[in-house]
Amino acid sequence: MSQIHWITPNLPTRLDNFKTMPLPGTDQTYFPVTFIHHVPGALSVDRLKEAIAQVLSIYPHAAGRLQRNEDNTVWEISLSRSPVPLTVVEAFPNQPVPTSQEIVSGYQPILDPPPWMFEPPVDAHKYPLIRWKLTRYSFGTITRMQRHESILVVHACHVLGDGSLVRYIQQTLSDLYQNPNGTPSVPLPTFENYWIAAERSRKSSPDISKARQEVLKEHLFDLQPAVANRTSSQDLSLKETEMQMQKWIDSTEAIQYQFSAEQMDLLQRIAMETQLPPFQTPVGGKQERLVRVSKADAILAYMFTVFNRVYPEKFDRLVNVIGYRGRKSSEPEAFPPSTSAGNLNFQVILPLKYSIPRAKQLDVGYMALVFRRMTLKFQHDHEFVKDAVRLNEYELDASQNDQAGSSSRWKPLGPGVLGANLLHHTPVHHAHFGFGPSKVRFWAHPSVPHYIRMFPANPEPLAEADSLDTAQAASEWQPAPKGAVSVVLRVEKQYAKSMMDVVKMDMEEMEVRNRALREPVRPTGTVDVWKRVPPRPDAEVHVPALHRL
Repeated sequence: MSQIHWITPNLPTRLDNFKTMPLPGTDQTYFPVTFIHHVPGALSVDRLKEAIAQVLSIYPHAAGRLQRNEDNTVWEISLSRSPVPLTVVEAFPNQPVPTSQEIVSGYQPILDPPPWMFEPPVDAHKYPLIRWKLTRYSFGTITRMQRHESILVVHACHVLGDGSLVRYIQQTLSDLYQNPNGTPSVPLPTFENYWIAAERSRKSSPDISKARQEVLKEHLFDLQPAVANRTSSQDLSLKETEMQMQKWIDSTEAIQYQFSAEQMDLLQRIAMETQLPPFQTPVGGKQERLVRVSKADAILAYMFTVFNRVYPEKFDRLVNVIGYRGRKSSEPEAFPPSTSAGNLNFQVILPLKYSIPRAKQLDVGYMALVFRRMTLKFQHDHEFVKDAVRLNEYELDASQNDQAGSSSRWKPLGPGVLGANLLHHTPVHHAHFGFGPSKVRFWAHPSVPHYIRMFPANPEPLAEADSLDTAQAASEWQPAPKGAVSVVLRVEKQYAKSMMDVVKMDMEEMEVRNRALREPVRPTGTVDVWKRVPPRPDAEVHVPALHRL
């Protein structure tokens, strides 16, 4: 049984003085953000409806609709205070809850996505920009339901903001569900960047020299030609790209790993032990400090080697996400404040000329250094970030006019490219709706193949849970091991089993060698993947300098 509740924002809203909201180039992105929350109890529909009405008052653009501007050149948001849906589904008694694997694979009965991927339909004004779906499960006898579980899914069009903004929406919803008169634990949003960035992006030029623009474009993935499949570099229309993208997704399946804190420590140690001598390359006339690769660098580098050991074609480049919300700068309005809504990130790609050499594609340490270097150069170089933001805004806004309001920002990855969005420090379990951070499971629906997402690991329900009330049922969830992370991605179906088997064997071999020998180990790419390698004090490490930036 299902029912749709249409909810309007409480008045007044935070944008009552405005009728429309412009969409700068970086916000003309329509790919949905999908977050999934699973709690071991029954969520109240009435309390959820009240909390959603409050959330829409705080985030009024979520109650808007897409429309064309007066010149019919770009999309904008009409701040129409339109109703948004909460679909409530009561599962049949004792109907099994979908497994974690089913959920990351895109379990359709719990989803309610918008009817578009890259490009909104011509009648976009009819469709909500955000929608929630609640599926409630009950277990027991006809006379008494003894246990309950709920899965709440939010689908948000990317014009409302990036993943961080949608997480704030869900955190606010959780807080207000628990205490309608309370104050959300995350900052209240501001919306100035929509107007500032739109005005800036519609100037006659981005105020960046042509030479600098060419260098930046080599590194900005959003400005690369759309590659619709893994064998063609033809720049297709968005509709063709969307069809190819869906075909590619259909040929893949989702896989997930869980790495313990101990495994992450060991992977980091393996990566560090290949840095001989310590990385100390001059860049731009300055001597860099010694680099210590992070655990995230090490896991990403390790996953790179897994792809290169399983797939016949080699992966040699990486796309990563750089956020700039709240970045400090001496220039006024150079970066939006930490409270600002919108899509405040861009994607960088390791340029083809700096692609990872074939001889290094199985070297965890080498690639961990490359990834750390990308972070140091792109994330911490304020001049690069400032210019990249301006150029991205300008070029993406111009492409909207060229393509009659289309956006290809979240296009498929090209041949030999892995994408990454590592949010393992993000408190995704704080949106727990009163059950506590250790009693909620979270997923971000992975839709793009070869795109690695990493989050804090989820608690696991115990199979023997047969408690007589909600409180007991909640206690039957086993908290995730401290420091553990989940890695989720999509790979071609014919390689999925090998991808799982290789990691399983590696982790088992690592544990055996580490426990027995307590000596340095590193992957070699041979059958004996974790073979011990003696230190080589004269070894050299060369990584892309990226000095032209």
